[in-house]
Amino acid sequence: MTMKTINVSELKTHLSRYLRLAARGTRIVVTDRDDPIAQLGPLEASDAVAWRERLSREGRLRLGTQAWASLPDSTA
Repeated sequence: MTMKTINVSELKTHLSRYLRLAARGTRIVVTDRDDPIAQLGPLEASDAVAWRERLSREGRLRLGTQAWASLPDSTA
């Protein structure tokens, strides 16, 4: 796993870039005046839950039962 160290102003300036790096597996240590204050990185596989599953567990969404992949293609 790759690790990168940046300061707060660099993170603020290029936040999207560093979030993409973190999503791809890079650990990013954020420093303020050379003191490490935070770490960005990818979620562990057990922490990453699809939004549908999370809302279903919270009782805010009822998952459908249709097997969409088995439906015939109607574009032809």
